[in-house]
Amino acid sequence: MPRRFAARNPFVGGIVKVLGFGQDDRNRISILSVGGILRCVGCYPLDCHSPPSVDVQRFFVTWCRNRSCATNVRACRLMLAFVDSAAVLGITATFVVAFIVGIALARTRLAWLAIAAAYATALALTVGFAVSPLTVARKTMLVGLLAPLVGIAFDLTPRASRAIAPALAIVAGALSVWVFLAILQQRDAMPAFGTGLGIAAFVATLVGATLALRDDGLRIGAAGLGLGLATGICGVLSASIGYLIAGVTVAAAAGALLLVQVVLSRNLVAGFIGGLSIGALTALFAAGSLLLAELPWYALPLMLLVPAAVALPAPGRAPRIVRAAVLAAYALVAAAFPILAAWYAARGSLT
Repeated sequence: MPRRFAARNPFVGGIVKVLGFGQDDRNRISILSVGGILRCVGCYPLDCHSPPSVDVQRFFVTWCRNRSCATNVRACRLMLAFVDSAAVLGITATFVVAFIVGIALARTRLAWLAIAAAYATALALTVGFAVSPLTVARKTMLVGLLAPLVGIAFDLTPRASRAIAPALAIVAGALSVWVFLAILQQRDAMPAFGTGLGIAAFVATLVGATLALRDDGLRIGAAGLGLGLATGICGVLSASIGYLIAGVTVAAAAGALLLVQVVLSRNLVAGFIGGLSIGALTALFAAGSLLLAELPWYALPLMLLVPAAVALPAPGRAPRIVRAAVLAAYALVAAAFPILAAWYAARGSLT
């Protein structure tokens, strides 16, 4: 490994050593340097499926043939993506942006626009805001950026009907079919219909579950933290670095808003703004990992455990920081189930 790369990332050498790489392997891995990781390692849906370079493909094929277990390759991809300075700085930037927006708008009903602001920051640092041609990633971007605007309209509506939340969940489910229509059209009629129906039901259910938490800022913040981590880690375990970055962005933004509520000692009602932003984005990320990567189908219903877990009783009279910690723990424990499902499926695909 070149000394300059090791100097910028002082623990890379230790990571690859722990993963079982020898000195020659570390020299070969130097091709996965800063600036190239997102486009060279595996499938990156947010970058229009940029293929890995020929050198990287040749290296991984050769390395796998010389090893009894290919798990190290997947682990190396994950760790190097996190070590890469651009990825780490990007995730940190989304947290800072969400925290600043949350603080600035804490006395208004718009504080949960911080989720969309963090997502827009991640897009600006990676693929930009181009909308043509309308790929799956760009449709997901449009839904994610427009969802909070729809939420504002309903949050500002006096005496909003109780039927609005279920109606929005159904609309989100229908939109998911439009988002993944190009993928579904590549399948036979009956499998495409069944898959589309299942995806729409999952998205509608997850969005409805997050909207049900919209009046409790701590609960929906914990749900966003758990769902973001679950979709992000499941994405990378399913060979998608793009969904890792996208999911962790939502988790970082939700975590920032949890911190804002603890620091200011006040409940930030998420309303339809926060509920739609978290629910729609994480649901589409999870569905995208299923259709575009290698996420097993049974990981999707396990995602629903996260909003169900944060709805469990929490100490109501405890300090806000204690309540936030308990709810976050609920969310993280529930998020472990889809993550373990994705990990188990990844293990099976490598044997």
